[in-house]
Amino acid sequence: MSAAAVLVIQAADVARIDRLAALEIHDGAQEKDAVDGLAFVQGIKRTLEQERKAQVDPLNAQVKTINDTFRPYLDGATTAEQRIKAAILDWRERERRRIAAERERVRLENERRELAAQAEQLRLAAVARQQEQAERERVAKATEAAAQAAGFTPSDAAELAILEAADVAPVAPPVVEAPVRLVVPSAPQATVKATLGSATVRAVVNREAIRAAVEPGAREIPGVRIYPVWQFEVVNAAAVPDAYRQEQLAGRRA
Repeated sequence: MSAAAVLVIQAADVARIDRLAALEIHDGAQEKDAVDGLAFVQGIKRTLEQERKAQVDPLNAQVKTINDTFRPYLDGATTAEQRIKAAILDWRERERRRIAAERERVRLENERRELAAQAEQLRLAAVARQQEQAERERVAKATEAAAQAAGFTPSDAAELAILEAADVAPVAPPVVEAPVRLVVPSAPQATVKATLGSATVRAVVNREAIRAAVEPGAREIPGVRIYPVWQFEVVNAAAVPDAYRQEQLAGRRA
């Protein structure tokens, strides 16, 4: 029992309460003792409760005052925390949707450009075939007319016209330059959370320093990937370097 409780209840009263708690009734006298003991225990209980409240109420009032003092600030901080979290989640979701939509737009645009280049190549090939056929027909007619004028029989002139037309050089269609592919946007930079704040990690690239190192012939710069860029006009597809073909195929698979 605590010292505070001892102030309002004596040791003898405590011992009596313990005896009454083990009381058994077997006759009328014991029943009378039980009634008297009940009144005694209830009186002690009221006294203890009054003293307990006298000691606890001021503490409860102090706790209430402290809680009332901190509550507005805690409520404000909690509201701000919830809104910041919601804003971050909303931003990330909007960014995810925006990037997904942009990636789809870029994919469709690249696909459109490739299909347009293929269609143009097919058109140019058809034009080249028409030009070649027209030239063969012109040569055949001119040869046949010249042969007949020189005294060849019609059959010999026709055969000579076929031979001359077959010698007409094929018309090579112009090669359509591969379309420039748009770059697919990447996800936002990651934000690193720290104990007292956060920071967005971004790589700072000194383009001028890299260009100044590469132009004289540097081929290794820590943290920078350097690769050759091929620039030429295809005149003969068979003459395209194998290295360029491999790089192009690797880039398309990526």
